[in-house]
Amino acid sequence: MKIDKSFVDEIEKPKHHSMMKAIIDLCLTLNLNVIAEGIETPRQRAILLQNNCRLGQGYLFSKPFPGEILEALLQQGGENQLKSLSS
Repeated sequence: MKIDKSFVDEIEKPKHHSMMKAIIDLCLTLNLNVIAEGIETPRQRAILLQNNCRLGQGYLFSKPFPGEILEALLQQGGENQLKSLSS
C-alpha cells in the first residue's frame, strides 16, 4: 500500500496525520507492506518512522532517475546507497 504524497505533505496537520496513521496501522494488521511517497524533509521522515512506516521515497533520499540507472547501480554493488527510512 502506498501513502500518497498529499498525506505526507500535510503530515503535521491532525486530520492528515490521523488518516496516515490509520492507513499504516491497517496495513500492518493485514501484514501488507506500506510505503510513503513524496518524503522531502527530515521531519516527515521522523513522523513516519514514529508511526511504524519503514519504507519511503522522495527527494529527501534522491531525485528521480531512470530504471536503467538503478539496475546499473545494483549490478555495481550499490545497495548501500539505497536507503530505507530507518537507515
